[in-house]
Amino acid sequence: MGMVARRFDVYLVTLDPTVGREIRKTRP
Repeated sequence: MGMVARRFDVYLVTLDPTVGREIRKTRP
């Protein structure tokens, strides 16, 4: 499930760079 979550994160980042920035703020 961890790998799926990571893939989902990457998908969100690719879909919307703004979301990626938010994730980066939460995860250094």
